[in-house]
Amino acid sequence: MIRPERIRIANAQENVGESDNILSGEVISISFVGGMTRVAVRTENGLAVTAKMMSERAESRLDLGVRVRLCWATSDMVVLDQ
Repeated sequence: MIRPERIRIANAQENVGESDNILSGEVISISFVGGMTRVAVRTENGLAVTAKMMSERAESRLDLGVRVRLCWATSDMVVLDQ
């Protein structure tokens, strides 16, 4: 499991540097919740992943259907027993 606020959202062409984990996908939902924005992304393998980010000014917001990459550090992941 990874907490949604630990996932960084990068545009498809952005250099993500030395990120440990990267998934590519398409923005399928955007919800503004106060100062936070929840972004749901459908990855290339069909998985839906939700990320949270600080709400930004209108000119830098994401749009539905935009291709993005989700990045996070391995140290931010927690394995849950079933």
